[in-house]
Amino acid sequence: MITQNDLRDEFLDRSGDSSLLLGLSKKDCQRYSLQRVLHAVMNGSKPSDGLEREVDDEMRMHRSRPAQVEGVGVPMDIFCTPRLTRSRLTRAPADMQVGVFGQGGALVPTQVSDDPIELLRNKICCARLGATVLDGLSGYFALPRQIAPSTPQSLPETGLVNQSAVEFDQPLISPHRVSADVAYSKQLLLQSAVSIEQWLREDLFRQMGILFDWNMLNGTGSNSQPTGLLQTVGVSSTSFGGTATWQSILEFENELAEQNADVVGGKMAWLSTPNTRNRLKGVAQNLLGATTVSARPIWESIIWPDDSGDGVMNGYRAAVTNQVPNDRVIFGNWKELILAIFGTGFDVVANPYLRAKEAVVEITVNAFIDVAVRHPQSFVVSNDAGSQ
Repeated sequence: MITQNDLRDEFLDRSGDSSLLLGLSKKDCQRYSLQRVLHAVMNGSKPSDGLEREVDDEMRMHRSRPAQVEGVGVPMDIFCTPRLTRSRLTRAPADMQVGVFGQGGALVPTQVSDDPIELLRNKICCARLGATVLDGLSGYFALPRQIAPSTPQSLPETGLVNQSAVEFDQPLISPHRVSADVAYSKQLLLQSAVSIEQWLREDLFRQMGILFDWNMLNGTGSNSQPTGLLQTVGVSSTSFGGTATWQSILEFENELAEQNADVVGGKMAWLSTPNTRNRLKGVAQNLLGATTVSARPIWESIIWPDDSGDGVMNGYRAAVTNQVPNDRVIFGNWKELILAIFGTGFDVVANPYLRAKEAVVEITVNAFIDVAVRHPQSFVVSNDAGSQ
């Protein structure tokens, strides 16, 4: 590639040859566009009109000897003036380049995409697995639940039947506040390439949804949190006692059946962690005492219509999230898990007044939720890790 220094050296060697200069005025030198010339050359042509085309034609016709111009003629005028001396040429600047800030990099703008790369977040799974969502609630909400049946008896023809009573309890659903707050300056709103208010709202909604899901699984029932599935009294449990086997996986289903909770037509599914999935994909299915082992892993891959990336285990959907603690494994009828939402769901307030003296806008999101389990016996949770 011919550089400015190469042109300088050639000019110094031929300083008496005025054919290198066309005598362009200072104004024409400023108008002349090297960028336009280079663009034309890279496209296999030359400028079709304008000063650059006129200069190319002039260089080909008005030389003291035939011009040897194969591409586009560029005169020395744009690099120096006709009265330039050797001492001034020796002080010519170095080649301009983007990599050096002071030699061209300062001229290159940085473009910012209006579609930021999204954060990698914990997966929300409970609703996808079939959890029930009750929304639009206002006052306290009770779920009457039968906990004891009537008692039939076998009697002789005139025997006296004992009276029995049907018993109920009443899980009470009440609101628990979930809230988030962020602020941004009005200057950021004016200058950002991203629609900052919309982006912040979407981020808040995603994070609130993740917290909903976390509360459905892990809520402690204290510190203003609802009681999540793993803290619900009456949920069944089982243990792997070591590396998971096909028989230990089948035990989850059996545990539900013993509680009459293996409901046909329910939303039966597994939930665990990526560590557990990784382990179970490497363990083969085999029957207890079998002399041969199936080539199929315990956790099988499948393509679901929702592109969720979920798998299959023992014929039931299997999902993972980092919100399950200690690599435990949960199996059950997810329709029995209830997320109760009070009001309209998300209440979003953009407040430009509270910090107006600072030119700061504050966005606050509030929601009021609770979690309940219709039948705790509809779930089985491992006491230990499925990733052993």
